[in-house]
Amino acid sequence: MASRAGAAFPFVAMLLLLAPGVEPIGLWLPPPYGGGRLGAAPGRYLTQEERWMNQTLDHFNPTDHRQFKQRYYEFLDYYRAPKGPIFLYICGESSCNGIPNSYLAVMAKKFGAAVVSPEHRYYGKSSPFESLTTENLRFLSSKQALFDLAVFRQYYQETLNAKYNRSGADSSWFVFGGSYAGALSAWFRLKFPHLTCGSLASSGVVLSVYNFTAFDKQIGESAGPECKAALQETTKLVDGQLQSGRNSVKQLFGASMLENDGDFLFLLADAAAIAFQYGNPDAVCSPLIEAKKNGTDLVETFARYVKDYYIGTFGASVASYDQEYLKNTTPTPAESAYRLWWYQVCSEVAYFQVAPKNDSVRSAKIDTRYHLDLCTNVFGEGVYPDVFMTNLYYGGTRIAGSKIVFANGSQDPWRHASKQKSSKELPSYLIECSNCGHCSDLSGCPQAPSHIEGYSSNCSSPEAVNKIRKQIADHIDLWLYQNAKTKDHRQFKQRYYEFPDHHAAGGDGPVFLRICGEESCNGIPNDYLAVLAKKFGAAVVTPEHRYYGKSSPFESLTTENLRFLSSKQALFDLAAFRQHYQETLNARHNRSSGFDNPWFVFGVSYAGALSAWFRLKFPHLTCGSLASSGVVLSVYNFTDFDKQVGESAGPECKAALQEITRLVDEQLRLDSHSVKALFGAETLKNDGDFLFFLADAAAIAFQYGNPDAVCPPLINAKKSGRSLVETYAQYVKDFYIGRWGTAVSSYDQEYLKKMTLDDTSYRLWWFQVCSEVAYFQVAPQNDSVRSPKIDTRYHLDLCRKVFGEGVYPDVFMTNLYYGGTRIAASKIVFTNGSQDPWRHASKQKSSEDMPSYIMKCRNCGHGTDLRGCPQLPSRIEGDPSNCSSPEAVSTVRKQIASHIDLWLSQCQGPARAW
Repeated sequence: MASRAGAAFPFVAMLLLLAPGVEPIGLWLPPPYGGGRLGAAPGRYLTQEERWMNQTLDHFNPTDHRQFKQRYYEFLDYYRAPKGPIFLYICGESSCNGIPNSYLAVMAKKFGAAVVSPEHRYYGKSSPFESLTTENLRFLSSKQALFDLAVFRQYYQETLNAKYNRSGADSSWFVFGGSYAGALSAWFRLKFPHLTCGSLASSGVVLSVYNFTAFDKQIGESAGPECKAALQETTKLVDGQLQSGRNSVKQLFGASMLENDGDFLFLLADAAAIAFQYGNPDAVCSPLIEAKKNGTDLVETFARYVKDYYIGTFGASVASYDQEYLKNTTPTPAESAYRLWWYQVCSEVAYFQVAPKNDSVRSAKIDTRYHLDLCTNVFGEGVYPDVFMTNLYYGGTRIAGSKIVFANGSQDPWRHASKQKSSKELPSYLIECSNCGHCSDLSGCPQAPSHIEGYSSNCSSPEAVNKIRKQIADHIDLWLYQNAKTKDHRQFKQRYYEFPDHHAAGGDGPVFLRICGEESCNGIPNDYLAVLAKKFGAAVVTPEHRYYGKSSPFESLTTENLRFLSSKQALFDLAAFRQHYQETLNARHNRSSGFDNPWFVFGVSYAGALSAWFRLKFPHLTCGSLASSGVVLSVYNFTDFDKQVGESAGPECKAALQEITRLVDEQLRLDSHSVKALFGAETLKNDGDFLFFLADAAAIAFQYGNPDAVCPPLINAKKSGRSLVETYAQYVKDFYIGRWGTAVSSYDQEYLKKMTLDDTSYRLWWFQVCSEVAYFQVAPQNDSVRSPKIDTRYHLDLCRKVFGEGVYPDVFMTNLYYGGTRIAASKIVFTNGSQDPWRHASKQKSSEDMPSYIMKCRNCGHGTDLRGCPQLPSRIEGDPSNCSSPEAVSTVRKQIASHIDLWLSQCQGPARAW
């Protein structure tokens, strides 16, 4: 990924521009060595025989059924048919002219693997459009490319099964990629972990960077003091000549066509970087150091290197640095990669290789403004890379994946956009030698000329390269073994319900998937979803969440046995259930297996978050989602919860609750048993458990639309001088324990430690809280309603005491995986009640294709849009007549129905193959 013209271009035209004889790592070779490459030397490719498949143009729009031809290659010479693994080698930002004979060939031979390699959408011969206008480039992104890989993987598996007369067989797949394709390899394992046993991210640039100053700093470090000083002096001299109007300096470099000085300076920076990136430091440093010692002109010496090596041997195209050239929307397939990669840079990943403020090698004129101006000039206004969102979606170097090997060369400037530190199940290796650069683990070094099977003998330390290769092979061996030999084929019985009474005749109507969340699922509730089902002629199905109710894989809920309880596992459960029920429906109505009903997903609270996350992670399986009070933001210290309780209570009630908290805290110090007995909670030995119980009792009234159950008695008691504590204790026993049905024992940490409970949901939800989502409802520092003893330490101690050491919620990683309130999805409706304290963990602001509505009324709480209010007793069909503002609820319901109607209509059409 050098930069620009190819996975080897120092910056961004692509990540790799290689020279004659250089094997591309997922990238492209410029003219005259690009094109069809039919005259390539024997042995440089394992195969160049082209194959084709039909690929979906837009994976995120169910109404767009357009397709394009995607080129791919297969190599079966080493395949141990039919049970050998499949190595998926990703072609990146270049024309893909075959499968290179790199170290991948050695590993394919070792593991008896088939090798397949699809060309990246738009590049080479796999372009959906003849004209590459900015409008036509809107389907060019890493996200679309990942779905291409998933579709290709399924297509090729079926092709292989047909070839060997197998049905339903699934081979062990392993994914490889270098540079940008290395990032795709890592991201594919992240987003589709069920489709690959693991991934190799060779020089995988998983971190999008806006101002990539570390790139230039590494050039200086790799060059060493003498060469760095010579390069810096050359830059200074060239800057001076340009400033004095001496354009003859461009002619000296064979680059007089570059009228924009920034383009010219970028060419020179790339020319220097490429030597270190691809393991040829002597090509540039030796002549410069010699010239410096002899007093020879440095600019002329560097110009000779650029013309002889970068343009000559390496094959760089000067024209590709010309912004006017990049504006050409009808380049040849061999030339299109420059414009295409710049579009990906300008719209998604950036990697702006700018000069550091101090001690830079490249010209200071190569700054952020240069890059942004290029993006605007070439692609028009509004095209810029939101690297925050890209890193939020994939995780950057904190990628939350598993079974991914990262490998980087010590001299490669791109390694600073890769993951360089090992973490659990994500090993990272640095190949240390003086000419170990970009993708040395697969290509060897130096990479001009290329080395058959990635031969490492010309690396300054072949041992360093071979050591890492052994580590890589060991990981592949282990992960393939785990998949083939110890893959967990265990299953469990999952309970579900169906209600087809309103389903359109013939079974062609939509299917409403109602998600049951963190409790036993005892049926499909007759709430407002029933009204919607009747309106849209929908069947309603509801699967129980794994582990809860009767859907537990284990009888004993030890911490070890709970390791399969997570939102991620639950989402895949939903995908598997969706497929199961669709097949059931097709069989029932005697339809072909390819028929697909339009699906819409619903959920409330945590299930509301699952509903949103299902649309995020499986957009091809649902037309849209309703996230009712969907708590998509994991929060470590959730102080906003308590603040909302105070706000919903109002000044008088809030003051009464605060006084009760103060009095109870004081009585606990004096006679804890008596005050606990007053509340019927003397079994709670831990004061924190008792105080948490009291805080929940208050919150539940506002959360579920029953503020009058708690506030009027407290306000009256305050006015009449009666005991506030006794009055509140009466409310807790009558309403929270009596009518609401709360079990006091569920707050007892000793009870939560039991692994065979009558009602398992308490222990189960606490495990999810402690291992993934947190939502720690702690007291704010000032003006809190709950006791300050309910703090972070209380929650962490509970997690450790109940589940053991090492169980804690990494909310950063959870939000990184799902996006929090900046969820990068579409066609999700978020709804919240104005009095619900949980709304502060939901998405409360509308964004493109993700509307968010707040129902404003004094008893509009959790899930009011579906359940009505108050929620005790429950309301048939979610009757809103007892809401303080039925109109507020009805207005939002009308909006929900409108979105469902629109998105279902957009979903109609033939089933898509995937």
